[in-house]
Amino acid sequence: MKKSAAVCLFSLCAFLLACPLVAQDIVGTWNLVNGTYNNSAIAGLSATLTITDVNGEDSLNYLASFEDNAYSGIARARYSLEGNRFVSNLNEASFALNGFSSSYTIGPNGIEYVWRTSLNISSLAFNQWGGAAIGYGSPSFSVSGDILTLTSQNGNAVLTYERVISKGESQYLSPEQVRLFPNPSDGKFAVELMDASGKWQLALYNSQGQAVWESLSWQPAQMPRLQCQLSRLAKGVYWLAGTNGVLSFQKKLVLK
Repeated sequence: MKKSAAVCLFSLCAFLLACPLVAQDIVGTWNLVNGTYNNSAIAGLSATLTITDVNGEDSLNYLASFEDNAYSGIARARYSLEGNRFVSNLNEASFALNGFSSSYTIGPNGIEYVWRTSLNISSLAFNQWGGAAIGYGSPSFSVSGDILTLTSQNGNAVLTYERVISKGESQYLSPEQVRLFPNPSDGKFAVELMDASGKWQLALYNSQGQAVWESLSWQPAQMPRLQCQLSRLAKGVYWLAGTNGVLSFQKKLVLK
């Protein structure tokens, strides 16, 4: 009887260990707490992941922002889970170092999903840790409580994150926290964010989902009001989107 119970317990543990991750396990916002490459710490590396469940079927939107002492970047992608690995649209054809690659869908609420990379990173840094940071090459994931570990496919890069915002908590600025004025505008307008810290990356999209303007490093704490001059743009409806890696917002802008 004791032997049978032990066998059952072993089988249960084996089943649990073999059970793949599901989207709900990794949805949330995570801050990097440790990064290593070939067992050595990556100097000055900071990163934030924001992962949202798209349709409840292990299809995820994944936003990664990161920087070290010399380089930085941001990447957005759609992922699906296969076992404990992410499978993404990111490949040699869908991103470029120090460049942009994008695909968008515009819906009634603005930008419904975005595949995009904007990297300012050397090839060496990308090969060492940047690829793992943005999920390139189908890295493996494991979750233990509020700790998420991401390991590159070759095992060289290991990034450990701690959850800071769980699913269900607000990850977006409220409409009252985002001031965009005048709106409608003739192309000259200002942006203010209430109670928003950190470095913000902004982009303005037209109705076809094309990025027509970007500001990659705005710090509201140092410059509370961002003045924009975009009179060159055609009249119409645009969407201003922004993120600091933890919080995001979208705001409709009409140019007349």
